[in-house]
Amino acid sequence: MAEMFANSYFDLPKGTGTVGRLAYVLLNFGFAAVVAWASGGLLLHSELFQRLSMSCVGTAFLDYLQHVSTMYEAVMVSLDAKWLELIDGIPDQVLWIIGSNILFSIVFWGYNLLLFIPDLTGYPQWLQKYKVQPLVQPVKEDKQKFWSGMRRVLFNQLVVTPMYSCFVFWTVAQYVGVQTRAPLPRFWRLVYDGICFFVCEELLFYYSHRLLHHPRIYKYIHKIHHEWQAPIGITAIYAHPLEHVVSNMLPLTTGVLLTGGHIAAYWIWQTVAIFTTVTVHSGYHLPFLPSPQAHDFHHLKFNYNFGVSGVLDYVHGTDSKFREFIQKNDPNPFRPLCGGTSLYSD
Repeated sequence: MAEMFANSYFDLPKGTGTVGRLAYVLLNFGFAAVVAWASGGLLLHSELFQRLSMSCVGTAFLDYLQHVSTMYEAVMVSLDAKWLELIDGIPDQVLWIIGSNILFSIVFWGYNLLLFIPDLTGYPQWLQKYKVQPLVQPVKEDKQKFWSGMRRVLFNQLVVTPMYSCFVFWTVAQYVGVQTRAPLPRFWRLVYDGICFFVCEELLFYYSHRLLHHPRIYKYIHKIHHEWQAPIGITAIYAHPLEHVVSNMLPLTTGVLLTGGHIAAYWIWQTVAIFTTVTVHSGYHLPFLPSPQAHDFHHLKFNYNFGVSGVLDYVHGTDSKFREFIQKNDPNPFRPLCGGTSLYSD
């Protein structure tokens, strides 16, 4: 069955050119990552996950993972040959540099174009109840600031990111030996890579972010990002070019360089990371999606919630005010704040 799925789903018309194959590969990996990301969110909120994790820490849950692993392995074995066929004739640097940047653009702008509708028009109205700061409509109130922000975002994406990819990332990638034409990563290798990528992201983002808040540095670099006290999706990469490299690109890419990971694992990670950062900057706490409350609180109060996951914020106590606020206003971190006006109360 796995082989039938692979052969039917990944067959391309004969004579498909390099550009067509590259686009096909990127769209499929982007789609797979989005599905995995959304499914993970639903699973984490489900009673099934709670029962599995609470009742059988050592047996049933691990058995379930092993079952998933077995199914995944069967599919990947069937896809290995198709993968090599799809990327045949496409140079590695094109896949890693151009392919990754195209995927970045598809995910980032695809998501943000959807967010532009409620931000610019206020419709659909039912979506407004999910706003973390409902009294603030940053795009409608200052469209000149919005279009000015778009120019900075486009500069970071179209100039800074490709330069980093060419002259920093690819130089190091060639030295450490990342994988492109190796077999697709198996289940437990993908889990291992995901953990490593996440740890690198959390460590590098948290400490670089705190450094950028140092009084001697903040006004020259990071103050630009904090021009938006009520952030929107595109402000995920609205930053000084140096900050974009140090706090956005380095945390995103260091994991795959340290592990020598596969480009497929990196593309999945990149898609998930972009979806997450746009979500936490979106200003909307939609059901089953990561909560933007912590990062919104950071934009409003400046010196709290520096990290991605909240782990290092908890370790260093830089989430204390936010935890007090949540306990006072809404102890359920998976539900949008009720009313939302209390963000301005102290």
